[in-house]
Order: sequence, then structure tokens, then C-alpha cells
Amino acid sequence: MNPHRWMIVMVGVLLVGAGVLMQDLATYEPLWVDEGWSIAAAEQGTLIDVTEFVAADVHPPLYFQILAVWDALTGRTIFGLRTLSVLIVLLSAALVYKLGRDVMNPYAGVLAALLFVLHDLIGVLGREVRQYPLTQFMAVLVMVLYWRAW
Repeated sequence: MNPHRWMIVMVGVLLVGAGVLMQDLATYEPLWVDEGWSIAAAEQGTLIDVTEFVAADVHPPLYFQILAVWDALTGRTIFGLRTLSVLIVLLSAALVYKLGRDVMNPYAGVLAALLFVLHDLIGVLGREVRQYPLTQFMAVLVMVLYWRAW
């Protein structure tokens, strides 16, 4: 199979992932306390204010800064805020494909990406206004960069 066909297959995998994650995104469960805290951090005003707000927290500020910018772009709706997590999951799936393709072959990459987007933990954490999808993205990015350097 030529490389362009693999890209078409991966677009299909990403569409499946988007369909699964976006289904009832705003209503599948109500906002919970941690999501509310993330939103409170993001609405602090400037990125410096966001950083100062989360300084005492155990989580680094990058996610909250990204969320503040995203909130300014999309507006403060549950759907809009949770969409950021979905997009990060889809970027992670694309990196998972690249890692699987580079380590094994395109079949392995597609299978790994498909299993990633369909995993039940991704289905839960990838739909919350929390930093978990960004943490997963960073972990996969480190693996891709390590493999490339090796």
C-alpha cells in the first residue's frame, strides 16, 4: 500500500476517534469539581494571572495557559472547552500512528492509533476539561522524539 493510502486510512481513524469522543460531548456528564477548577484557572485574565493562580497547585501551568487561550477563542461553553481535550487526543493518536509506523510498520501504526482512540480511559479522560490529554500527548511526543534520536 502506498504512503498516501495510509494517510487516508489514518484520516479515517481520526474521524472515528473524533466521532466517539465528540458524541454527546457537552451532555455525557455534568462538569465536575476538577473541571470547574480548570475553568476557574483559565478565566484569570492574562497568562501571567493564570500562572500565578496555579502556582500553588501540583500541576504545571502549560495546560491552563492553553485552556485560557482556547477559552478566549471558543467562548465558555462546556462543548467548547471539552473540545480542546478531544483535539489533543487526536493529535496524540496521530503521534501514536507515527511511532507505530516508525518502530514497526504502517499496519502497526494504524492499529495502535485505532486502539488508542477507542481505549475506554482515553474516552473518559479525553473528554474532560483537565490536563490529562496534554500529559498523554507529551508522553507520546517524548517517545517519538526518543525513537527518532535513537
